[in-house]
Amino acid sequence: MEEYKFFILKGLNSNKQILHGQLFMDMLALRISGYLPYYGNKLMPIDLYDHFSDHLVLCKKVNNEFVPVACLRTIPYTKCTTNDVEFLPISRASASNQKVTLAIKELLLLTKLNLNYGSGLTISPEINSKIENYIILKHMIGLCLIYHKENKTMPFIISSIRKTKTDKLFQKVGFNPLCEDNNYSLKGLESEGFSMLRYDYSKVMFDRWTKKSRSLWEEKSEIGFITNTHPDSISTSKKQEKALT
Repeated sequence: MEEYKFFILKGLNSNKQILHGQLFMDMLALRISGYLPYYGNKLMPIDLYDHFSDHLVLCKKVNNEFVPVACLRTIPYTKCTTNDVEFLPISRASASNQKVTLAIKELLLLTKLNLNYGSGLTISPEINSKIENYIILKHMIGLCLIYHKENKTMPFIISSIRKTKTDKLFQKVGFNPLCEDNNYSLKGLESEGFSMLRYDYSKVMFDRWTKKSRSLWEEKSEIGFITNTHPDSISTSKKQEKALT
């Protein structure tokens, strides 16, 4: 695995300090370049949530430097409330499918607010080999699953897109529809086929998709610092409870 290196770029901490540097900027540039062929100028894949998400970034060694070739971000609900913004999956689904919104709120209560949302999965368009593209994609999925298991954030939810065929891929991994009618749409992108999926731990499926990525995880580098307070130790405010009912 010397050719690849896995990084976790931690979100802003309570002191608003960020230590990501150039890798963070390169990761955002990768996401823009990856989304452009599919959406043109209809969808800007970077937003304020990037500042407090954890970013999972797989880099490839090129000319003795590690260059991002794939990325995915995971957004904790608690970080959204801390930063006074709506939980992103609720914001995305609420305009088109209230059933998805309700299912997310129910899952938040079930997990005691310990819920993460994955989005922005991107593979570099410069990876021309289909074989290498799939290897990188499998690593990203495996690393994403390990991340959530190690951080005790299972179940978690993620969006799939029919246009990019992630819906079929995530089904193979073990994701299931969040609810019976799990489709939603975004303004101007009504025909893209967005769905909200849920991942629950299953040892057989988990081991199958993480086995080859375990060494990358063990040799990972984390950049930045965040105060790690488990949601179980945080008392839910009446305001938060009311928002979920």
